[in-house]
Amino acid sequence: ARLGWSDDEVREMLAAAGAVRSVVDIMRAQAGEPSVQINGCLAVMALVRGEGELCQSNQWAVAKASGVEAIAEAMETYADDLPMQLAAMLCLIPLTLDNSMMQAYLSRRTLPAVLAAMRRFPRVLPEPCASMALRVLRAPGAMRPPLQPVGHPDEVALQTKALVLLGVLVEGTEPLHEAVRQRLLEQRVVERIVAMLASAGRDSDDILWACLFAMAGLARQVAASGTSGADMALVPGSACLAALRQGLDLGLLPLLRECVDAYHARATAANTAPDELIHGAGIYLDDLMVREAAARRVRTRNIAAVGLAVGASALLAAHVACNVWPSTNQSGSHGNKAGSR
Repeated sequence: ARLGWSDDEVREMLAAAGAVRSVVDIMRAQAGEPSVQINGCLAVMALVRGEGELCQSNQWAVAKASGVEAIAEAMETYADDLPMQLAAMLCLIPLTLDNSMMQAYLSRRTLPAVLAAMRRFPRVLPEPCASMALRVLRAPGAMRPPLQPVGHPDEVALQTKALVLLGVLVEGTEPLHEAVRQRLLEQRVVERIVAMLASAGRDSDDILWACLFAMAGLARQVAASGTSGADMALVPGSACLAALRQGLDLGLLPLLRECVDAYHARATAANTAPDELIHGAGIYLDDLMVREAAARRVRTRNIAAVGLAVGASALLAAHVACNVWPSTNQSGSHGNKAGSR
């Protein structure tokens, strides 16, 4: 791991010598040793980090050597081992960067283990209790209750890396990415993001940024047919639109504004300029949710108008029927009398 950390030439030499396969084989052979699994993940991370053809070549080498499976199995075997989980997160992020096939595969094979680790560390909120936190936030004049303190700095690091990994998994606009977004939504990732914002987003810049990054990836706009740029529209039925609607249902918009305002207050107090990435992501998500909230109000009004129109039509039809049927019956009775004569 140390040899290949920051030297592309050494990394290339190690890859040519079959280092990827060797690392995975050692992890398999020493599956009962958590320290070997941790260092194996760090070694894989060192081999796949960076940019360019070498990075992508090593990503494919990990996949061919069943390295993803080895990492996922280590996460599952040592689910309560914080260093193991953190090492895996650190490895999975560069392993999936800029590689749509790896994004799709990791979202299937490692996502359950990633979410399980997020639920275990830290235990700031029970699983999952975003709705409870939001009820407290919405109560008029309610004081925010003290949250259980994070027990170890690595727990914050794990949550941050896990959220960043979720964001990395959905980076891109290919059809595969839409499928990955849908898979994350099915695993209630939006609820997890809201829970983390509610628990630590006001106080931790790292958690705030990671939540914004993950949610922005899920809500990333998909260009509808014939639209581009400023005219880009949210495609009906798309995963990004579903993510925004889930966020609105969970009260994400007011929570997001509260967390971003707290961040700006901290920056002002420290006499530092706000981070452009945090500021920009906050504005981006706020704008998307405001637009969808407005569209939701229009849909609600239209549904109400249609309901009123249908009700009025039904009443009119009933009124006409009440006035027509007696005369019809009366004329019919006269006809019967005439026929009998």
